Amino acid sequence: MALSLGLLLTENNASFNCGHFPAKLKLGQITPLLKKAGLDATDDCNFRPISNLPTMSKLLDSLVLSRLQPHLLSFPSYSTLQSAYWSLHSTETALLKVTGDIYRSLDSGSFTALVSLDISAAYDTIDHSVVSSRLQSDFSIDGKALAWNQSHLSDRHSFVQVNCSAACQQPCVAGVPQGSVLGPLLFTAYISPIGRVVR
Repeated sequence: MALSLGLLLTENNASFNCGHFPAKLKLGQITPLLKKAGLDATDDCNFRPISNLPTMSKLLDSLVLSRLQPHLLSFPSYSTLQSAYWSLHSTETALLKVTGDIYRSLDSGSFTALVSLDISAAYDTIDHSVVSSRLQSDFSIDGKALAWNQSHLSDRHSFVQVNCSAACQQPCVAGVPQGSVLGPLLFTAYISPIGRVVR
């Protein structure tokens, strides 16, 4: 156990020092799961592609998350209106904020309008170069940290497996893997300009 833990720490340190995410940890097995019970199982649009990643990949992501998240949260570019993927925030706190704002607006006699946006397959459409650009310009991440994040996203492959049948591996040219530890935080960095528009 001590030997394997020591090997893990050595590999992780080498990954950070080189600014390179290990290629062997980039393969994802995608398991299609119905978004909601009762949806038509013959329609591909009703499935969410959950990526099963190697355990070592998730451990490495967790180490990066413990440093990256406090850094991003400390920047004004990180929207204070962001509720998802943030400690002590949830869909419930978002609904309470919106409801409170509507009531205050109505009480003051102001016109109230609510605009709602749902991005279809949001995680799958993320442009890797835009994420890197946002990390650098909005959150001052550069050097080996930026190189590591770029390496983390690039040259990924995945394959779909249903029961015992598996498809051929395909390159992932966009998006962050659903099921990854860093995915939600990278998605939040990607959409950070929306918070500035709202303000």
